[in-house]
Amino acid sequence: MHQPEMQQPGAQLPSMDNWRDWALDLQAKPRVKRTLSELNDNSANAVYLISDGAKELVLKQYAPNPAYQSSGEQLLAIDSWQNAIARPPYSLAAAVLYRDPRNHYAIFEYFDAATLQAGAALNQSLLETLCQAIHRYHCYSIQWPVDPISYTGRCEHYLSVANNHFSTAGITKLEQRYRELRDDCVQHLQRAGESLVCCHNDLNPGNILYLKNSSTPAPLRILDWDFASPGVAAMDFASLGVELGIDCKLLATIAGLQEIQLATAYRVYTLICDTYEEILRAARR
Repeated sequence: MHQPEMQQPGAQLPSMDNWRDWALDLQAKPRVKRTLSELNDNSANAVYLISDGAKELVLKQYAPNPAYQSSGEQLLAIDSWQNAIARPPYSLAAAVLYRDPRNHYAIFEYFDAATLQAGAALNQSLLETLCQAIHRYHCYSIQWPVDPISYTGRCEHYLSVANNHFSTAGITKLEQRYRELRDDCVQHLQRAGESLVCCHNDLNPGNILYLKNSSTPAPLRILDWDFASPGVAAMDFASLGVELGIDCKLLATIAGLQEIQLATAYRVYTLICDTYEEILRAARR
């Protein structure tokens, strides 16, 4: 798997040849202003700030993913979901302005914002704002044409893919962790009795923007909804906590969740991430 390609300012990408198909009222064929390396998601995807001289947009180029691929039906649903959350009363996402029919790239609205930094910048006030934002988009009424996420199914899928990349010893360790989770954590989540909510499932620092010079109550935009699905609310908060290194007990208190359920979700999410990231690393070798 190749690394994302850096582009010089003024460069034009092959995907820009179809700029008129985007129907975005551009004045000319856009050019790259800079590579948005801070938005890279540790995969081979590449993200660029582009402009026609008057309007700034974000272009994300997708590389083949050995671990996960959404169906066309899922992508349509995700885009619809993301665009709804980009509009009032939520205003918590970046709108999808165009998606290539083959999903080689997509165009998003651009915000003058900074990505979050794990650890030091996460004071309690910001954590409260983040938790309030997550609770808000969890209230979005789900319209979904496919099955909700299965946490056991996701783990088993990644383990199956991992068999193509890992040594026997590496697989054995991951499978042992999964067996422990399946018998303990996953069953606990399934017994929670909660209705499924709109879950982002990938709340890493690069996917959370803090808007500059914003006076809005929640000056945040959440990016990259590619893994979104109906799911258990605690799993979305676990995504936030694990990715940003937040203490589970503290996050449970701020988010208003049962600590035992959030701790369970932390374990499940950590295994899913560890397996996924190992697959991506192995595929790059």
